[in-house]
Amino acid sequence: MNMLEDVSLDSMAFSANGKDVVLEFLDLYQGNSIGVIRCLSVCSFDYKNIFDNDDGFACYIEKVSCTRIEKANTESFLNGINFGFTASDGHVYRPGSENLWLLHVEGGEALIKIVCKTIEKNGIPIEE
Repeated sequence: MNMLEDVSLDSMAFSANGKDVVLEFLDLYQGNSIGVIRCLSVCSFDYKNIFDNDDGFACYIEKVSCTRIEKANTESFLNGINFGFTASDGHVYRPGSENLWLLHVEGGEALIKIVCKTIEKNGIPIEE
């Protein structure tokens, strides 16, 4: 599901409890705030950038999209990104009892992939 296109990522912050990530986006041309995306109960956070010297936020983002990971596919998806924790009895723990979401933020300077339980855009939960 496409959420935003041709925007600037203005800021990114973790909540105080470390479980949620908040991303704020600006209009690319006017500089006005156009949306806040909250990822709640984050399982995986992957962030890459190619900032050089004085570069940083706000940075150009070509596309923000999200994909629902159905419960039946959760374990194989998480296995594919090498996500898991080994328990004391030797089995690998992965959350697999519910649907998850993948938020994909990609632009010329940054790439962010967040796997979480809920995504909100401007305070409204995304449902597909």
